[in-house]
Amino acid sequence: RLIDKSYCAFPSKPDPIIPVLREPLRLLAYAGIIFLFRLIYIIGHYPGTMRDDTIPQLLQWLGVVDYYVGHPFLDTFVFGAFWSFGDSVLGDPLNGLFLFIVVQALLTSLAFAAVIVYMERVRAPRVFSGTVLAFIALMRVFYQPVDAMSKDSLNGIVFIVFALMLAELIRTRGHRASHPVFLISFSVVSVLCMATKSTMPVIIPLTMLVVVVFYVVRHRSLRLSVRHIASLVALLAVPYAIFAFAYTPAVNQAVGLPADAENGQDGNAITSVVSNAVARTVKVH
Repeated sequence: RLIDKSYCAFPSKPDPIIPVLREPLRLLAYAGIIFLFRLIYIIGHYPGTMRDDTIPQLLQWLGVVDYYVGHPFLDTFVFGAFWSFGDSVLGDPLNGLFLFIVVQALLTSLAFAAVIVYMERVRAPRVFSGTVLAFIALMRVFYQPVDAMSKDSLNGIVFIVFALMLAELIRTRGHRASHPVFLISFSVVSVLCMATKSTMPVIIPLTMLVVVVFYVVRHRSLRLSVRHIASLVALLAVPYAIFAFAYTPAVNQAVGLPADAENGQDGNAITSVVSNAVARTVKVH
């Protein structure tokens, strides 16, 4: 309701990619608050931790085992860059791990701060946005990935931005899609989402398919032109085409995998979400 009530026709001088970019000081202030609270835990848990999936990625980076498609290569490359930097420049790979966690916390804080500023831009009550700020700043009390090197945490940063841009697309009833900067930025974020988490090459296209179908059906009542519809279709097709037909073959060639191997996708990543729950229910009941 808040998003819908804040809707206005596409202005002649549109906001940047998302409206939060018009509030840089507030964005940095909220991010600073979140980051400082997280930094307390990060320093106290030096040098940080790695989740179980990150260990095989470290072994791949060190050449102990060959690359395989179970883990996204982009995550492995980012993690490996920090490990190598820590080893060669900071004197210890663990220092590279700690540096990664600090950078990750900073970027995550900025992403969450953008969500809070966006809520205020769509006229959410200040008490609500303040509660969300407090929750995000303090949630490390019961949320482990803040100080962990994990593909889930890394993907989460990009996914927050994706969700925020999707909300803006919906707020403007699809009109934002025709803005070239938004179109390019949204496509880049979508590709990064798919490249950093094995379930995203399914989740992102399906999400955008629902959005496109809805706006195609409602194009008359929402006064969407052919240009707007074409832009929405591009938001669905272009990122997936880049990921599937350009990024994935290039990565596979670089690491010595077959060109058609699904990098970072374990075939069971999506189906297990459903099948595990069903199997558990059958076993218990």
